Amino acid sequence: MRWGQSKGYNTGEPHPKLAEPDLRPLITLLLLGHALLVAQAQPSEALAAAYHAAAPFINAATPPRVTLLREVPTTALGCELVAGLPLAQALDAWRFDFPTVAGDFTVYTSVDGHLTQLCDARVPNLGAGLIPLVNQPDSAASPNQDASCWLRANSDGLNVREAPLGKAVAKIDRLQQHKALGRNEVGDWLFYREGWVMRLAVRLAGNCDELPALDPTVAASGVVHFCPAGYADFLPPRINIGIRTARSASQTFANRLRASPQPDAPLIAEIPPRSILDSVLDGPACQDRYIWWQVAVAGQIGWTIESDSLANFYYLEPYQRPALRPHTPASQPRPPTLRRIDKPGAPIDTIALLEIEGASGVAFSPDGSLLAVAGATGAAFFSLPDIAPVGHDAVFADSGNLPSNWLTQSLDTLAWSHGGDKLAVSRGRELQVWQPAAGRLALHFRFPYKLRSIAFSRDDQWLAVTGASASAQHSALWIYDQHGDLARSLPLVGAGSPPTVIAAPERGPGDFLYSSADKLFVLTVNAGQPRAMYQLAGVQQRAFDLSADSAGVSLMALALGTQGMGWLALVDGVNAAAPGRTLRLDADDLAFSPDRRFLAATTSDRVFVLGTID
Repeated sequence: MRWGQSKGYNTGEPHPKLAEPDLRPLITLLLLGHALLVAQAQPSEALAAAYHAAAPFINAATPPRVTLLREVPTTALGCELVAGLPLAQALDAWRFDFPTVAGDFTVYTSVDGHLTQLCDARVPNLGAGLIPLVNQPDSAASPNQDASCWLRANSDGLNVREAPLGKAVAKIDRLQQHKALGRNEVGDWLFYREGWVMRLAVRLAGNCDELPALDPTVAASGVVHFCPAGYADFLPPRINIGIRTARSASQTFANRLRASPQPDAPLIAEIPPRSILDSVLDGPACQDRYIWWQVAVAGQIGWTIESDSLANFYYLEPYQRPALRPHTPASQPRPPTLRRIDKPGAPIDTIALLEIEGASGVAFSPDGSLLAVAGATGAAFFSLPDIAPVGHDAVFADSGNLPSNWLTQSLDTLAWSHGGDKLAVSRGRELQVWQPAAGRLALHFRFPYKLRSIAFSRDDQWLAVTGASASAQHSALWIYDQHGDLARSLPLVGAGSPPTVIAAPERGPGDFLYSSADKLFVLTVNAGQPRAMYQLAGVQQRAFDLSADSAGVSLMALALGTQGMGWLALVDGVNAAAPGRTLRLDADDLAFSPDRRFLAATTSDRVFVLGTID
């Protein structure tokens, strides 16, 4: 159908039995040699790195038991907890076992100390970061020192109090680590999000010399009028207390008004989109990642969110009542302009936040005029650059006579051809390719696994599809030619990471880039075996995309981490070892716009449209 349609040897001889006295000198010599090796080869840099990594979990005076491990080829640094994620090449590693009451706390480091991995089930993030397979520098920079101050209890069941010497409101144990936010004036009590603890009852790690002095009457458990200096880890407030000084910022969804500044507080009402608040009464209040304000609107008083640092989005915006005399055009502020996202360190803002039920896939049309989103209710389309909803009748020539209800039912992913004349969509194990201009279906296939991603090659000669079994133990890549015939099939390694395929850049080394386990490969369909490009050591990869120019790849975006604990990494496309940037965004799919001015990312119920504003 066309698109338009230790090795051992056995000689058989018995081995002579060695006399017992002959073995003892050899064994003694081996043990002595190993002891000397451990005693002499242990570098101070590795030991310092191990102590730094384990500091929140151990007694700093505890000497570890040290073992030198030779050639660890199977995991990031040998931890059994990260099986199946190999390094680019085997390396020697130190193992440090720190004795604790709860058992040994194990840390692995490379011999030079620049790679560190915590090997304990109490530590949720075991990743070692992005490691390029080629052009890896001889030594990597030391990890950035955390500028925060962290506290841990000296004993289990430490009381947390609503104020110094006040009522106990919670308990913490030695395995819990918390970020210290401030101290009282004297400095004998420390404050963190749940309340106050005695300074003598905790161990500190990190930068704790400059904790701000807080007033216990306004920084107490359950009283969230406290915000850290400079609004660290929060988006700075833009509104103020006053009458009609703010309004809801979204044009598509409502703000929730709650009884207290907490996400699980009783819901009072919903503030309609673009509503002007009668007054802002109190705030700001920093809680988790949100900044809250107490507001009055339509006769109701409650707390609502101004901003979400995880979403990088403002739900409230300043409002200024119109002047008696209209402004002249020259005094009107210039609308913000978007420039290309071309560097990992570029300031990224949330340009739009789209509420899409079950959002699972995003794709930009090749002419840059449309953003398509796959979700629980089918395919949704938005025009660019205004990001306004567009009906199916504006995308398909004859939407009233479409021979399928696919576009209005649950979809998993989608992709445009680079010529713009085809749109491929998938649901479960089925794939359809549409021709929007003709308003008809061109191809319909069924696969053995649920489909994960779809991509057309740059010249539209090939269509690539990836799929994985429910357990992710079986994954595959299928490639079809222009006639709809299967041209190539490759088994992939799932290892918990969903396989993703995208088109290689126009001046790239092949037709497609795809993921298999923790590696990214480049493949030319007609030219033999795929070639590994990058390795993600100890990190689960969920999606990736490239921003490319005439010279080739300039920026790579990767959705990393496990479901509910993910983040977005921006990496230099030429030198993956160069400094990059991470955003706290739990994304499942990613797509750059053709002009590189937008980066769309899906979460379970939203689509974030990111950009760089001049």
